[in-house]
Amino acid sequence: MSNNFKSYYKFDEIPLSEIKDSIIIVDGQLLLYQAMCGFRNEDGNYFVNLKGQVTSHVYGVYFKLLSWLKNNNKIIFCLDGKKIKEKLDLTVKKRYERTKKLEQKLANLQKSIIVSKQEIISIKKSIIKIGKELYPSLERALSLLGIQVVYAKAEAQSQCSQIYSELKKKGIHNLFILTPDSDILAFNGDSVIMNIKKDIAYVLNKKKSLDSLDLTLDQFIDCILLSGNDYHKGIPKIGPIISKRLISRYNSFLKIPQNLFRTDQLEVFKYLKENYLYFFNLFKNPPVFKEIDILDTPCDLVALEQFFVNELDFSRRILIPLLNILLKKNNQNLFEE
Repeated sequence: MSNNFKSYYKFDEIPLSEIKDSIIIVDGQLLLYQAMCGFRNEDGNYFVNLKGQVTSHVYGVYFKLLSWLKNNNKIIFCLDGKKIKEKLDLTVKKRYERTKKLEQKLANLQKSIIVSKQEIISIKKSIIKIGKELYPSLERALSLLGIQVVYAKAEAQSQCSQIYSELKKKGIHNLFILTPDSDILAFNGDSVIMNIKKDIAYVLNKKKSLDSLDLTLDQFIDCILLSGNDYHKGIPKIGPIISKRLISRYNSFLKIPQNLFRTDQLEVFKYLKENYLYFFNLFKNPPVFKEIDILDTPCDLVALEQFFVNELDFSRRILIPLLNILLKKNNQNLFEE
């Protein structure tokens, strides 16, 4: 779900070639989701090895991260820890219910004699399942690539922002967060790569974004509490324009008079007001690990090849882009892809 303020965000446009010698802190949970969405066979099914084990997640994450391994960038891959209850009840529950409906629809379509193959494929591609059984092989592949995997205390997004802040305090400045999720601003995220078009990274600028909204970070959090986020759906019929207007006028959520709301909105407003500090601090002071040791782990190409080829049943050819990256660093001749 995230929030609905992304159209108000301000971005710096940076050529990908200029993002080098940097630390890229990746919202791995969303990248994993994208990989499971996009990397399927021609029938819409996940890729599997000879044992029938799903491999799409490794295949997809590998190719999505290759471009960031160029130019001597270091990647920290952050995955969710324990889910926040409110997110489980709202966002995760909705995804689960949607998946069950799609599975039922698929089962019904497969019994029909007039359905097209393309309809079947389309439904299959819409069903996304990320189970715990996927994580060991993903961790193994990433570690062999020299990519550090960090499990968040709760949300990967908030942990990414915490890692960014801690490294910044230590004097490290070539830092980026990678996520398309708009809630990252509420988690105090800055220098966030949110989109890429034609080799240009669109990097969220926190200061410019808040200045353009004429809001402080605390006020921005108040706005998304009013209009909806991953933890609460917000007040009915209150979108970004009205929420910003209310916060600009009254300065904070707690100062908004309740007589402004209709009967169907009032109950939700009262609930949010009564639980304001809890919901506010899910963004302002989220559960995170304060200190993360940044490890220097080299790529183990020999072990990676054995893992990809012997265990995942990948073709050796998928290693060619990685070989080219490694050879380029050493000014050696490149393989043809």
